[in-house]
This record gives sequence, structure tokens and C-alpha cells, in this order.
Amino acid sequence: MDLPKDLNLNLKKYRDMRYGENPHQKSAFYLAGKSPGYEQLWGIELSHNNIGDANQAWSLVLEFEKPTVAIIKHANPSGITSRSSLTEAFRMACGADSTSAFGGIVAVNRLPTVEMIEAMRGIFFELIIAPYYTDEVIERLKKRSAKMRVIRASKLPKQLEFTRAFSGYLVQTGDDVDESPKRWKVVTGKKLSKKVTCDCEFAWKVVKHVKSNAVVVKYAWNGNGPAKSGKFHNACPSTSSGRFTGRAKVGGNETQKYNRGGYGIRRVFSVSRQCRTGSKGGNCRDYPAWRFNPRRRCNCRCQETWNYYGIYGSEAF
Repeated sequence: MDLPKDLNLNLKKYRDMRYGENPHQKSAFYLAGKSPGYEQLWGIELSHNNIGDANQAWSLVLEFEKPTVAIIKHANPSGITSRSSLTEAFRMACGADSTSAFGGIVAVNRLPTVEMIEAMRGIFFELIIAPYYTDEVIERLKKRSAKMRVIRASKLPKQLEFTRAFSGYLVQTGDDVDESPKRWKVVTGKKLSKKVTCDCEFAWKVVKHVKSNAVVVKYAWNGNGPAKSGKFHNACPSTSSGRFTGRAKVGGNETQKYNRGGYGIRRVFSVSRQCRTGSKGGNCRDYPAWRFNPRRRCNCRCQETWNYYGIYGSEAF
């Protein structure tokens, strides 16, 4: 798709938000067409951040055909799971980072079940978004909270993305490329098993929706966050001590047990010799990944960008 030489936007205010990104900012939601793409069924008025996070959450779960539940906090997923049971998917997504789940957004790509709503008891969520709801589910949600927003959303259309920059705007097409495993190229001599292929496909779809720096381990987040620019620190859970002891699995392959100093990292990048997690760039001056994977060491230690757009073929990244 070629971008047009001239762009004319005709926007109409749909509604005012409670406030902008910060309480002192004003915000409103404008439409280029007739439909906003969502309908609020219950809860208090939406804020600027609610709309942004809900859009991010909805975009993520639409990547998957299987029943999927995602929990979003500050525009980044804190947990996401695909399972045949939505209740199990919710519990696993919430358990991936139960601390960050508090005050987050729940996105479901199927009709939420009554059992799943019951599993949400005891945890505060700002918003839930799904394609549709039954009357019984809506009544359960109303009894659960008078404030939590209940949003019904439709499939997202293909559209251009705008980012304000200097005195103009950066415009690009949406990131809607089909990342099918059939298009992947295995660069090692060992063929990917079906299980590892499925795990890699899942991880690659998820990491696409993270702002920066993510480590995806099987069907759960081990750590993520754009505020932590080093991949070493992102591999550690967000705890007060940053300490983690345990084993991670990808495709059924266990890592060595790692527990090193305050951050508890020894061989986090050896989760699988067939698989590497997606990385959105960086360089070898990030906390030295080559210490964990000497074969990928940059001898000159220059600012070479590590743009690994595949998720196969090496231990690291």
C-alpha cells in the first residue's frame, strides 16, 4: 500500500473523556466515520488511558483464533493465555503477574462465561472488553462492581497509524503482517517440533504488542516493560528484590536452574536451543547478553543493532 501524497482528516467529536493521560490534561474521542467501534454497556465514564489500553488489549486478543484472555496494564500485557477453558485462561493470565493484574484491563476474544466472571472475584479491574455478552454475564458484572467499565467491541478495521512528531505527523500502515510459521526459515540443523513451533508462534504474536523489550516464556510472561530498557532486567520479575529462582520452559525444554545475585539470572536465554524470543532491537551494550551466549558475542562491542525478526535458530534473543 502506497501512502497518499495528501491526507485530509474530517474528525467529529464523539465524546469527552474524564481527563487526559494525566488528570490536568483534557481529552476527547473523535471519529473519522460513524461508528466508534465499541459500545459501553456498564460502568463509569471512560478516561483517555482507558480507551488507549482497551484498544491495545483488543488488538492483542484478536491475534488469536483459540479462546484467549489477556490482561493489560499501562498499554502492555502483564499476562496472556490461550486455553479451551476461558476460566483457566483467565487464571493463568492473571497468575503470570498477579501484582500488575490489579487495576488492569481484561480482554477476551470470546463470549465471557459466568465461571470466568466468578474467577475475577477479589481482584479490581478497570475494564473488561469482549465481542459480546449474555444478559446473565452482564448482570453478574453489574453486581460485581458499579464502576468497572464493560465494553463490547467489534473487529478492528485496517487503518493508518498517526504519531505526532515536531510540527507534523508520522504516518504508517498498520502492523498486520501474517506471521505464519510456514514462512519461517529454520537456520539451525535441527527441525522444529510441532510443540516448539506453536510456542514460538504464540510468543511472536504477543511480543508484537509490547512497546519495548520483552521476554516471553511459553504461555506466560516472565517479565516485560518499556521502562526497563535492558533485556537482562526485563527477564526478572517485577519484585522488590528482583530475585527469581526457578526453571522456565519453552517447548518442554527446561532451562538450568538460575539464581544469581540479586537478579537471579544464570542462563535465562537458554530456554530452548531451537527457539529465541522476539526482540525489538537493542545493541550489544545492553546488559551483555553475550555473557549468556558467547557464540553471539559482538567482538568489537560496537553499537550494532540486534534486530532478530525471527523467533528461531538460536539460544539468545
